[in-house]
Amino acid sequence: MPNLTSVLELHIDLWGFPAESCLPLIRSICHNFQKTLRILCLAGDTDSYRLLMEDCHLEFDTLTEVHFELASSASRMQASEADSKILRDVVAPFIGRHAPSLEVFRNWCWAEVDVSDFYAYLAQVDFQKLTTIRIGTAFNKLTHDPTTLKSFIRRNSKTLTRLELRLKPDRAQLDPSVETPLGEWLIDFVGEGIYFPKLQTLEIYPTNTDNGYRALLVLIQHTSATLRDLVIRDRYFTPPQAKEVIDATAQTRLRFFRMGAEQLDLELFDLIARRQEEIHRLWLTVSATVGDGEVRFGNPSGALS
Repeated sequence: MPNLTSVLELHIDLWGFPAESCLPLIRSICHNFQKTLRILCLAGDTDSYRLLMEDCHLEFDTLTEVHFELASSASRMQASEADSKILRDVVAPFIGRHAPSLEVFRNWCWAEVDVSDFYAYLAQVDFQKLTTIRIGTAFNKLTHDPTTLKSFIRRNSKTLTRLELRLKPDRAQLDPSVETPLGEWLIDFVGEGIYFPKLQTLEIYPTNTDNGYRALLVLIQHTSATLRDLVIRDRYFTPPQAKEVIDATAQTRLRFFRMGAEQLDLELFDLIARRQEEIHRLWLTVSATVGDGEVRFGNPSGALS
């Protein structure tokens, strides 16, 4: 592939596919793209990641973005120490080697694997340019030590312009008590004085706990000078809570605001209008108490997914 010298973005999807069969092709691809590639997106199980990073020797000169989606191994449907070990000893060092140029880190984890040691490793890495952290994983997969994720974010908090924490625990709808540890983690997170002087986009699941709710309000207040986009996922606020959240944004200048509420009425719209005169896009999700539905305003073409 000597003519493919201008490729900037590469996606390798190995869902349920035997990675061994395409190793020669991937080696050739990586060799040709080594100097030009900026964005790498990988999807598969931990065995696929091990093959790609160890056998293919994935290395790129100036990666700026890495996007990882991780599913359970077809050979190990249950949580396994082997999966955690691959994340810690193979995937995390790969990220570490490219850390000086990385600006965006995204990790969606659907696998039954403890990611605590993975983030413990990343918390020790010197990311000099990291502006975006996007994490989607069930909080109860941080079984060994959930503080490692907090340490990773804290280390990079001064350079972040976007933080996405989609940590809704597994089985939360069946057993609301599983959200308690995440709510406690969030309130500890904001209570440690982590400073985000450049944060413009915050996307978060605040849980349905009081601790999570209070942590959300503190985060909004602490980032009010710079916050432009606020996405609050999967929680429907009561009318008093919705008012308090909107009041908390009064010192921000939001362009995009997404929130769930139990009720939708003119009073809520009037409050948003008074607090956010410069808002361009508004996305309100209404809960089952008044009928399931979503109300969106503005141009949806740039909506966060």
